[in-house]
Amino acid sequence: MNTRLCKLANPWLLGLTAWALVVSPLPRTPFSSRAQLSEPQRDADADPSRNDSPILGQLPRSHAQASLSLAGGSATTLAAAALSRADLAMIRATINPTQFSGALGERLMQTHLTAHLRQSQGWQPLMARFGGPQGFDGLKVRLDALGRPTELMVAEAKFGSARLGQTASGLQMSQGWVKPRLERMATQYRTILELNQSNRLMVAHPPRELVGRVERLQVPMRDGKAAVFWRENNRAPWHFNGRPDQISEAVAQVQAIEQKLTTAARGQSPLYRWIYRVELTPQGYLYTIKDASRLEQLRFESKLPTLARVKVPLSQGRGAAVLRISRAELAEQIHRHVPGLSRTQANQYADELVKNLDDLRALHQASPSLSRTILVNSAKAGLVGAGLDLTMGILADLSQEGEIDWTRRVKSALVTFSAVGAGTAIGQGMVAFLTRNPVLAQFAEHSSQVLGLGASSIVTNTLGSAVGAGAASVFLAYGGYLMGLYDLEAANRMAIAGTAGAAASALFVGGAFAAAAAFGTAGTGAAIGTLSGAAFTNAALAWIGGGTLAAGGGGMALGATILTGGAFLVVLGVTGGVMYYFNSRDRREEETRMRLTIDWLKTSSHPIPASKMIR
Repeated sequence: MNTRLCKLANPWLLGLTAWALVVSPLPRTPFSSRAQLSEPQRDADADPSRNDSPILGQLPRSHAQASLSLAGGSATTLAAAALSRADLAMIRATINPTQFSGALGERLMQTHLTAHLRQSQGWQPLMARFGGPQGFDGLKVRLDALGRPTELMVAEAKFGSARLGQTASGLQMSQGWVKPRLERMATQYRTILELNQSNRLMVAHPPRELVGRVERLQVPMRDGKAAVFWRENNRAPWHFNGRPDQISEAVAQVQAIEQKLTTAARGQSPLYRWIYRVELTPQGYLYTIKDASRLEQLRFESKLPTLARVKVPLSQGRGAAVLRISRAELAEQIHRHVPGLSRTQANQYADELVKNLDDLRALHQASPSLSRTILVNSAKAGLVGAGLDLTMGILADLSQEGEIDWTRRVKSALVTFSAVGAGTAIGQGMVAFLTRNPVLAQFAEHSSQVLGLGASSIVTNTLGSAVGAGAASVFLAYGGYLMGLYDLEAANRMAIAGTAGAAASALFVGGAFAAAAAFGTAGTGAAIGTLSGAAFTNAALAWIGGGTLAAGGGGMALGATILTGGAFLVVLGVTGGVMYYFNSRDRREEETRMRLTIDWLKTSSHPIPASKMIR
């Protein structure tokens, strides 16, 4: 379980401890589906030779120990599957750290350095993306007093330890790498000129439903504003987004920039090549600008001369701005890699993954695969369950029998380890499947909206963990049967009871969050139902815990403890209730059978041989 979940570890351990304390006083004897009724059977149990009575047969034993063990294993699985957050692990594993670092570095460069370069040196940004990435993180032009382009500069942003890549056309930022990209850029400008010459360049605004998805070409003008050309895709014609009387001036600027791009690609006009290295330090962001004009001779970025260093302290406002930019870029990548998620869901997951600068630093490192995360979390849950089962079983043996039945203890621990581990793995896998599958992801989002929940992840984690807990109950029941701990009828009933308890716990958790959304108020005074993502989850947990710490309540930690403990009690109550129903029915059937047998004995003329009578 990763570091960000440590805050929720205490309620999980509380639930497990409660299980251990409740189960420990109970003897671990083989469990039959029949309930214990009478003193004669205890005598028969003490003397195995008396178990063959043709009238009384094998009398039932207590169902309490099995019910509590089943509830404990189910609750352990429920907590482990939910707290493991397999949905976050799955999404985290899809994020390529190199791609994310590069895209974030470009965003930060555009945000922080573009304004700096414009004010200090007069560099104006050119739109450098259309039809997918065209190779430059930044392309800038410097205009003279009349607004004519005089110099070009290409920029490449590198975040952290990322290095210049080797491509088929040469090392990034080398002349061989820059030239074909400038030529392709010039081709797009040339296409606009050809459309204008043939009177096919239309003046139109992009449709509202396509805003944010069209390809754009932005051209800086003399007045400091920008002329924008757009097209729906790389096969559609370009349009001018402006007034008809502005098109001639905009096209003239397009022609001037096209000529500058063409001559720069041929080496006939000045071209600056700068590398922006972005580093996240405890004090803030450090931008190092290096001159790559001699990259072919020096070959290594470390040997390039440094032009400037720009420090951006992460004051409260700037730090929040950096996190907003990071979340926006992460949400784009999540939506791209997990297309089944809506943009709202992608934004919610981005908020959960990047809560602070430490989370942001972690995203620049490779994460474990989803399968490895599930395996590790499942093994931990299985070991916790088996360890408690073994420890408390030994204590029960010593306190009640005076000696340890190691065969039964080992069998019980193995069953618990396998059942809880397998159930946790199934629960995590189900959470990941519900998140990735487009249909089920939409179902989770609609369900969260109907219930007033501000995060669809609550639905996916609740359903997934309930499935895992139900599976663990089945494995505990039939695993115990195969190991000789229960008979088949008892195993069938345990499977039914455990599944019912898991379903009830899911309803309890969902109901608790729905109540918080319907009636709760966050510490800021806003209604919890109006929040979304991590803000909703945190506010709901704090409300369940009696309010925020600042308001005198127990905060999120207490809320998580109450939620986990409540889920355990629900599992225990429902599981025990179902088992009690089966036991009561058995008792009634046994009483009826005994009454009929006694009536038959009173009226029968054939006495029972003395050797067959119960003593």
